[in-house]
Amino acid sequence: MRKIVIFLLVASLLPWPARAQSAPAQLPPAAADPPPQVDAPKRELLYGGETIRRGMVWRADSQRNQWVQTEANSCEFCGRPMSWKQAAFDKQALPLWLVAAGLAVADTEYTLSRPCIKNGTCTEWNPLLGKSRAQQYGVRMPALALAWAATAWLRKGDDKKNIGGMRRWYLFPMVYMGMPAAGLAANAIRTR
Repeated sequence: MRKIVIFLLVASLLPWPARAQSAPAQLPPAAADPPPQVDAPKRELLYGGETIRRGMVWRADSQRNQWVQTEANSCEFCGRPMSWKQAAFDKQALPLWLVAAGLAVADTEYTLSRPCIKNGTCTEWNPLLGKSRAQQYGVRMPALALAWAATAWLRKGDDKKNIGGMRRWYLFPMVYMGMPAAGLAANAIRTR
């Protein structure tokens, strides 16, 4: 049982690939985009020199191997483009990452304040986190900082070229809130 728990905890720290959009299984990947006749007003092909319309972003078209205009928020990487600083420190991102950091601190302090850990009769279930505060903070905080910076980079897009950023960026801080929350719950349940 302990090996399974350790495996699940380690596996939860690893990044897992996810599909950006689910396409029907019977269609080839090139057919995931609708044909140009269906949404021609949204997919106006530009040849250079034209300005992109308001509320539109650039998106790669897999059928024609060209860049086309698409409405903002119409696909996974069609969010509103912004600067990295705006993506990292805005009113939506900063509170989520602060809560994730607070939960990580709470989990570390609660875990290491348990009597069984102080007496040495039990250990941290996640071997990556180590046995001391320095080891736990040395693993958790850089991982949080890296995830925060990567999320801001994915979210920003390219403001100069009007290429949108990742729309569902909030899933990353939610994962980093869920991991210490699971650790807090496991410690609260554990009686030894």
